[in-house]
Amino acid sequence: MGQKVRWRLNAHLATTPQGFHRSHLTISGTMSANALARRYPATESLFEQLQIDRRFEGYESLEELAWRHGMDVSEFLEQLRQVAVKFPSY
Repeated sequence: MGQKVRWRLNAHLATTPQGFHRSHLTISGTMSANALARRYPATESLFEQLQIDRRFEGYESLEELAWRHGMDVSEFLEQLRQVAVKFPSY
């Protein structure tokens, strides 16, 4: 297999659910809820489950939201990553 074909195959795998790996996620506590939901729309359901209203709280960082809602930041980020991995955006 030529180098060019191999590169295209690897690029394709990196952008499909079968080739999507957790390491590709860029979710940090400093991101706002709105930025995260734009990048990973599936996370909206978790915000709703946790009663986080993005209309009023969406500009806040994920760390701030976790603190305000009495959640452990690392657990909250882990939950968001799990949802994002199941339904990655492209």
